Amino acid sequence: MNKLSHFVGHNWEEYTSAPIFERQEGSKRLIAALPSGAFEMVKALASSFTPPYQLLYVLHTPRGEAAPGRYQSPPLSAEELDAFFARYSEFLSSDARFDIWFRSAQDEATLVWDRHNLLYCYGPLHRFSALLKDLGFVAGSPIIPSPHAHNYHSEFDPQAKDLIGSLDWNHTPLHPQDEQVSAA
Repeated sequence: MNKLSHFVGHNWEEYTSAPIFERQEGSKRLIAALPSGAFEMVKALASSFTPPYQLLYVLHTPRGEAAPGRYQSPPLSAEELDAFFARYSEFLSSDARFDIWFRSAQDEATLVWDRHNLLYCYGPLHRFSALLKDLGFVAGSPIIPSPHAHNYHSEFDPQAKDLIGSLDWNHTPLHPQDEQVSAA
């Protein structure tokens, strides 16, 4: 299962990217295209931050588990982040109903893993670049295939509900840029 599908020939097929990244021109961020099953890569990058960690779970396309919105976690220890990763790794890797942010205030570092399986890295860009290279990423220009479809898997509905109940989240409304836009 994968977050994204694209149209090939006459069929929808799972989309996966090569592990590539670039520093965007005029921007203070790196963007990485994640291959399928890239959870361990995201975990390695987020775990390289200095705790405490904070998560922002942006639920833009709920399937009955909770109201749409931004769910901000309380500060998490390294052990709590590891437990969160262990519990939700398959869901986080395979479903596109959300975007998730990982933040360390101490490092002034943020990762944003979005519904297109792209990872936006803000903060210590030289460190991110070195870590991505160590994880097998090479220079390249990440793309979002067109046409594409976001995958929301019913088998993850119980995990999505459990995730919402797992922390004392602070819920706020979606920002306009968070909302999922349907194709016309």
